[in-house]
Amino acid sequence: MKTKSASTRKGAGVRPNQCRFFVADDIRLEQGSKPSLLGFFADNVVVLPLPKTQGAPTRDKPIALSGLAFLISFPGAGTYNVEMEFRAPNAVSLIKSGEAKIASGGPVVNLVTRLQPFLVTAFGIHELIVRINKKSYTFRFEIRRGKEDPLATPRLRFQPPLPLGKKELGTKRAR
Repeated sequence: MKTKSASTRKGAGVRPNQCRFFVADDIRLEQGSKPSLLGFFADNVVVLPLPKTQGAPTRDKPIALSGLAFLISFPGAGTYNVEMEFRAPNAVSLIKSGEAKIASGGPVVNLVTRLQPFLVTAFGIHELIVRINKKSYTFRFEIRRGKEDPLATPRLRFQPPLPLGKKELGTKRAR
């Protein structure tokens, strides 16, 4: 009697053999469930360029990113029960979802989640734990402080108003 391997069975009891994770500023699923990653963090490190005067984030005074998106990709068609949990350093639970049922008829399941805003309560290693049919997969990514980048932050320069009747600065008189 032949039995089907876990990768070829369909149904809620199937657990993927592998699960791949990606983090980016934004992720969109295009036609055919093809993901487009914008602002992809290839090394799984999110660097926040902050001024030296900015203190470290805390639970009482978090730093709000406009958002972070995560792509969870695993092989296999079928129906899956999925739960997610985000943890800050020291295993502090930030967000925990309820169980959701997803179904896929294709050879790969691409699941995208976006937290907008993403609140940073501490620098260090964060975790996204995804439970697929009760099996846990953990993705670790780092959020760290970086040097303030003057090119990344637009600086506005204001000229003081000129007294009435004076010519603009920087203009030459035509002869």
